[in-house]
Amino acid sequence: MPNKVTPILGAALLVMILAGCQAQAAAPSAIDPSAYTPEEYQDFSWRSIMGSHPDAVRPDVDVVRVIGNEDFPTIYTDCMLEEGFTVKVNADTSFEATVPPEQQEAFDMAMYVCEAKYPRPAILTRTDDEDAGRLLYAYYRDDLLSCLADLGLTSDPLPSEQTFLQTLNSAERYDPYSSLITNGGMTIETWDKATAQCPQRPDSLTN
Repeated sequence: MPNKVTPILGAALLVMILAGCQAQAAAPSAIDPSAYTPEEYQDFSWRSIMGSHPDAVRPDVDVVRVIGNEDFPTIYTDCMLEEGFTVKVNADTSFEATVPPEQQEAFDMAMYVCEAKYPRPAILTRTDDEDAGRLLYAYYRDDLLSCLADLGLTSDPLPSEQTFLQTLNSAERYDPYSSLITNGGMTIETWDKATAQCPQRPDSLTN
């Protein structure tokens, strides 16, 4: 069966794909361009590789330039092709690739190289108004954090509702999944299980 993954929302910086015959992933949403340097972006990306491939050797990758969503389809397709993989980039910048299980590590490494060369930490792809923010806060407080805890995943503590709303559409926005990625608590292997059992957003805010 095709294995489809829709990863990372909010301020998270990484693309994650699980092993399987076919994979589909959303391009990373991103953040204020001043919040992370390209080098820090590389560090975050490498942390996810180490979670899945602890014996991998980190390649030396020079940053070419920071790109935006308008540049992503052509640049990412060409870069992945140079690394030996064909990907199809969709209009929303999600992408699809067929990856045999035995090539999964090589594919993950290729993704790292391309993300490292062309980081995209400059675009906040989803904004929420105050009403949506209050619903999201209640969902985090009453459902998501406990659901993640049941899976053994502990994210950063939930701030006060006032702080959450004040930073809702900023680089400091609180998101449980983002904090799991940045503090090393989330790996490629745990992403699909977690998002399937503990949706990132409530049904009322997914459209």
